[in-house]
Amino acid sequence: MNGQIPSDIVLTDVNVQLIGLALFLNSFLIQRKMMKDIQEKKFQEEMQSAVSKHNYQQQIDNDAYGRGRYIAPDILTQAAVEERQYYHRESYNLNYKR
Repeated sequence: MNGQIPSDIVLTDVNVQLIGLALFLNSFLIQRKMMKDIQEKKFQEEMQSAVSKHNYQQQIDNDAYGRGRYIAPDILTQAAVEERQYYHRESYNLNYKR
């Protein structure tokens, strides 16, 4: 660190302690900057994906031919779908009592 042989360095020396403190603070500040950069990059990626998803939804909504749209099932259709799912789920249950 300061040109001395490692076996001759005395840890109680003030110069060595200041150098150690400076190195510690430097590493701490570098790690903190890296964490901020990672968080900023993650935030930018989330915002970009939200914007692209919004743009894609607008393209679907503005499509002149109605491609990509679907009609939500009515109450009777939804009930039939749930009943069919329940039947299939119970028919494959080996503990089901018939």
